[in-house]
Amino acid sequence: MRLQPTSEDDFDALRHLFDDPSFHGWGGPGRLSDELIRAKYLGARLPDVECFLVLVDDDAVGLVQLHTDGAEGAGIDLIPPLSARGQDAGAAAIGCCSSVTQSD
Repeated sequence: MRLQPTSEDDFDALRHLFDDPSFHGWGGPGRLSDELIRAKYLGARLPDVECFLVLVDDDAVGLVQLHTDGAEGAGIDLIPPLSARGQDAGAAAIGCCSSVTQSD
C-alpha cells in the first residue's frame, strides 16, 4: 500500500471512488460533479489541504486528505470504500500518512 498525491491524471480513479455508494455524502450532497471533484480533490483546492489516493497494486482503494487549520491543529480524513473496509487498509493507510507527515 502506498499514498500518491493526486494530480489531473487521477480524475478517472477519483470519479470511480466517488461513484461508490460508501463515498456518497462526502464532499457535498448527491453525486459530485466532475468539476467539483477536479476543484476539490486534484491538488488545486487549498494550500493547506493535500489529497492522496490510497493505492494497492496501482488500484485506488481510498482517499486521504491531510489538512492544517493554522496554529489550531491539523487533521486526517481517510475514506475507504466499503470493499476495502475490514482488511486493515485503514491502519496501513494511517501508517503511510505518518511517513508522509514525518518527511515534510
